[in-house]
Amino acid sequence: MGDEEGKKINLTGLKPRAFVSNTNTHFGSVLCRTLAKKGDYEVRGTTVDDEEDEAKWVKQVIKRDACAQGLQKCLLESDLIVYQLVDGVDDATMALKLLMNDHYENEKTFILISSVLTWAETKQNVELPQDETEEEEPAGEEEEEDVEQEAFTEDMYNKRVPHVKYTAWKEVEKLCKQANSKTLHTYVIFAGMTYGEGESMLHPLFKQAWHLSPEGLPTFGTGKQLVPLVHVQDLATFVYKLASRDEPEEQRYYFGCDDGNVSWNAIIKALNDSLGNGKTYRVQERDYILYENVENFIVNLKIEATGMGGIADDEEEWVSKAGFVENVDKVVAEFKSHRNIAPLRCCILGPPAAGKTYFGKKIAQQYKLLHITVADVVREYEAQQTQLSEQLLKIKQRKKEERRKAKLEEKRRLKAEAEAERAAAKGEDDEEGDEENADPQPVVEEDDDDDDVEEGEEEEEDDEETEKIKERLNELKAILNMRIKSKVQKPEEDQDKGKGKKPKPAVKGKLKKDANPPPTPPE
Repeated sequence: MGDEEGKKINLTGLKPRAFVSNTNTHFGSVLCRTLAKKGDYEVRGTTVDDEEDEAKWVKQVIKRDACAQGLQKCLLESDLIVYQLVDGVDDATMALKLLMNDHYENEKTFILISSVLTWAETKQNVELPQDETEEEEPAGEEEEEDVEQEAFTEDMYNKRVPHVKYTAWKEVEKLCKQANSKTLHTYVIFAGMTYGEGESMLHPLFKQAWHLSPEGLPTFGTGKQLVPLVHVQDLATFVYKLASRDEPEEQRYYFGCDDGNVSWNAIIKALNDSLGNGKTYRVQERDYILYENVENFIVNLKIEATGMGGIADDEEEWVSKAGFVENVDKVVAEFKSHRNIAPLRCCILGPPAAGKTYFGKKIAQQYKLLHITVADVVREYEAQQTQLSEQLLKIKQRKKEERRKAKLEEKRRLKAEAEAERAAAKGEDDEEGDEENADPQPVVEEDDDDDDVEEGEEEEEDDEETEKIKERLNELKAILNMRIKSKVQKPEEDQDKGKGKKPKPAVKGKLKKDANPPPTPPE
């Protein structure tokens, strides 16, 4: 229903035409698929470096250098033009200058996919408490405090200051806004770093986590920087939704980000917990140049993508609206599926001292696998058994303490009631009240009976609460007993069998040595 309501009504009976630049990039391929399937677009476009890649959802690949007129004709015939900035801005600038300042019979939509890095150096309005601004702390005692950042919104676009490498991108963004007219509707999307469906910029991290890299995953700076992210399918759906509006939007700038607003440390931790080995290492600032796309990892921006949420308002169409951390298991499953990878499992069997452990380590190092020995498994089972036994003991102690407190409270209540009855009786008969005060209450035998009842209740309560723990303990004990029997009982059986066989070979050997029997004594 959401797609049908947002679709433009096509009265020509022909398929709408879309032009997409760089169709063979990670986002470009997903966008072509989305436009072809959801919008029934006839997609044409260019590829990076004019590579002749065959794309399933692209009808025609157009080369830039071979036929400039063919490219211009395709742009003029298209209803939707999407340019994503990858390496340079020349292609997008040429297309905007070609399309702007002209009137078209059929309205066109031009969408420029830029990056949040054109906001990277934007200053944030952070108000410090008055006590901190007035009083100066002595040197050496300064502590970094987490100050809540200001969330940037689309209407603050005049404040944006780009990263030094993305200065030219900002100029194209301005040109795109200026090209807007009654028949040419232009929009700029500041996209966060894309993830999902096999990964692009985050692929090196996923690869390190998959191979269980000994050093772990990298952290940059303090790791507290907020990194804007967006699932690649959500970004493609947003482009389609924006192009399919019945009435053009007045807003020209949009953020293309999810609602996560998570730090780099949170991203690394989530990926480690789901795929890696839990280890991390700090990258020195002088080594940043060794990492590709590092500017996307160290950017610190808190984004509030209100425009994207208003247009893509159907939450069922989102793949990862809550963000990377909340949907990390889904993202990891997509990575395995699109990369067609599966864990390699190898079992090595053989007699004792055959080299199972040695060759197992060699294979694990060669294929970057986790090496597990029988001794490791036994130690893990023993650790689990110890942990469960301690947990069971704590539960019993807690219940015993609860019963003791309940019994004490009951005694106090009975004592208070007895004293109240004696006080009431004393007013009527002083002598009877004195005798009652002198005689101790025979509560010891009743308490003993109560103890028997409570012990039975304790067993029932323990059975209900600790049933699963006891079952698991029994399983662990059975497995460990099997392991012990295989190592201990078999040698004993061999010794028993050996004891019965030893006398026979000894007798045979003695007879062989004394082959000639002793002479018979004379009569």
